[in-house]
Amino acid sequence: MALLIVAFVSLGNWQLQRARDKRDLLDAFDSGSAIPAARAAATANAANQYPRYTPLSARGQFDTRHQFLLDNVVQHGQVGFYVWTPLRLEGSNAAILINRGWFPLGPTRGDIPPIEVDERPREISGLLDRLPEPGLRLSGSGLSAEWPRVAVYPRIDELRAVLDYPLYDYLLLLDAGADDGFVRDWRPQLLPPRRHVGYAVQWFAFATAVLALFLILSFKRES
Repeated sequence: MALLIVAFVSLGNWQLQRARDKRDLLDAFDSGSAIPAARAAATANAANQYPRYTPLSARGQFDTRHQFLLDNVVQHGQVGFYVWTPLRLEGSNAAILINRGWFPLGPTRGDIPPIEVDERPREISGLLDRLPEPGLRLSGSGLSAEWPRVAVYPRIDELRAVLDYPLYDYLLLLDAGADDGFVRDWRPQLLPPRRHVGYAVQWFAFATAVLALFLILSFKRES
């Protein structure tokens, strides 16, 4: 009984923590995306200087010949790709990855829409984001050999290894109103926090039921 109660209470607390984490993530997105035009400059240490979803801006030129496609991205129940295009920063040899948005998987994985982009100098505005991480990483990203290179949860070192210039360790989520983007629904698609609270209540109910059953059986034995 004691082991079951401890297990059920621990699972309930874990679900409550997941609800808090997701609520914090959604609050961070809402507060960051609501900030108006004034933006900080994208620097090499921006990921350590600012919270996730902080609005940033950068000026440079897209490197259309060296683009990445993040595979197995689900948007509203449909599988597709994110397009990551390096932006060669003005006055620097470094680059920053711009997530230009999502497009759906076609009839085959080779059916990729045109993702080329004009390499004219431009100002890019977006939200700071980290490279996505899997729940459990079993192997490498499987980075393909041909450009655009398809990958699943690549590490920054894997991306840097196939480029001949430095690459910052974060992404910019391209603003919804900017040109040369695809579908950009950046709000995190998560199980709602209230669902985790509901799961927590269920685990606590199991713990209560076990305790009640134990007390009932103990009372009957004493009688």
